[in-house]
Amino acid sequence: MTEIRLTPKAAPVAQPWIRLDRHELAGAFGDIGTDLPLIIGMILAAGLDSASVLIVFGMMQVFSGLRYGMPMAVQPLKAVAALVIAQRLSGATIHGAGNWKRVVETLTLSLVKHPVRLRGRKTVHRDLARRGGVRD
Repeated sequence: MTEIRLTPKAAPVAQPWIRLDRHELAGAFGDIGTDLPLIIGMILAAGLDSASVLIVFGMMQVFSGLRYGMPMAVQPLKAVAALVIAQRLSGATIHGAGNWKRVVETLTLSLVKHPVRLRGRKTVHRDLARRGGVRD
């Protein structure tokens, strides 16, 4: 009869919260290749101050990296850049759109953390979970 021995698993190696290696450097250059043309197009189309835009964009990349451990997603930038370049939107319009985006996000997050009460004691989450989705 063969004896089977179970050996304890090796302890997992702790990964650093933020890595700074060649993969991250390659990803940063990939992001520059996507972000920079969009940002330059927005600066030229809307007549924005280039120094302010680049400084704020860089700061937001650093802040989102520190907060979430990953860079900011590029999809919102692509959507806004397409609108700004195609319709020649002004800087004030872009600023207003950013403010409305923050308002919607704040309201959405507050509803997720503190669900709205519907009929009596049921909340949005319980009601939707019980019914399996939104139905009239």
